[in-house]
Amino acid sequence: MGIYVYLMILFLHKIGFWDISLLKNTIIWIVAVAFISSFRAVDNAKDINYFINVIKDNIKLIIILTFVVNLYSFSLIYELIQVFIITVLSMLVAFMNNNPEYQDKDSKLLINVLNTILAIIGFYALFHSIKMTISNLDSINLIKQLKLLFLPSVLSVMFTIYVYFLVIYSGYEQIFSRINFKKTIDDEYKLYLKFKTMLFCNINLNKIKNFIPRSKIMYNHINSKSDVKEILNDYKDNNFSV
Repeated sequence: MGIYVYLMILFLHKIGFWDISLLKNTIIWIVAVAFISSFRAVDNAKDINYFINVIKDNIKLIIILTFVVNLYSFSLIYELIQVFIITVLSMLVAFMNNNPEYQDKDSKLLINVLNTILAIIGFYALFHSIKMTISNLDSINLIKQLKLLFLPSVLSVMFTIYVYFLVIYSGYEQIFSRINFKKTIDDEYKLYLKFKTMLFCNINLNKIKNFIPRSKIMYNHINSKSDVKEILNDYKDNNFSV
């Protein structure tokens, strides 16, 4: 992830969008957005629609709030502490929301409390920024603030490409792990099955995510290339035929 983010920043720097004055906001974006989006996507992304919605979310009203908050923000140390708290709370809320074990009344009450804390932190930061903005309208650097306005969305949209392929990698890793430990698949054809699966699924997230539950690979013996072909054809005909 680090290399990809570095290449993103390098590209934005080359085209004149990014400069060192955006470093603080970039660090905050990495901590608050990049790590969380990677974590959530691996667990929640099922098809391309997930990523379309992610992109939509990053061009909504939140960029206006980001603009205001960035006009007069806190010190880097204070913001990193704030971002750390927000990140931990957000990951905890996401984990509890997606875990069936935490759907009881007490857990939902705790989730509401955590969301309230997150809202209070956000409103306080927004109030502070609006107050400072009104007091210092004459000293605002418009070009810099426009860059701050679009920076989170630009980074997030570019980062979506990395997250998409991360989810694909994770999906194939799960498929190959199941193939490796499946005793009904002849060892001689496991590599061939992996290769043909990659050719068939390619970078189609829907095919990858549904391969194990919807194909018959877990219920059939595979002892020849024809068995592999039959499995893939059956998966295609039953799930992706027009």
